[in-house]
Amino acid sequence: FIFLQVPKLRDGVEKSIEQLANGFLQHPKNEALRQRVASGEILATEYYRQLLMLIYRLLFLMVAESRDLLLNNNAAILILEKMGI
Repeated sequence: FIFLQVPKLRDGVEKSIEQLANGFLQHPKNEALRQRVASGEILATEYYRQLLMLIYRLLFLMVAESRDLLLNNNAAILILEKMGI
């Protein structure tokens, strides 16, 4: 049963990556990105690879946060105070 849903999951992931890519390209402040992609300076495969890296980083942070592995603000403040910052 699970194996039958994998293609649907893959399709959803691919569609999500495509929407993210288009969102970055369509944002008004990303004219430089649009120009670099249109000129071929950034290849589609490289853009896709960079998007995957961003997604993996976000997933890593979400997992770390859900496991309370990230530094909390109180601890950060104490460290900065001890460092004299």
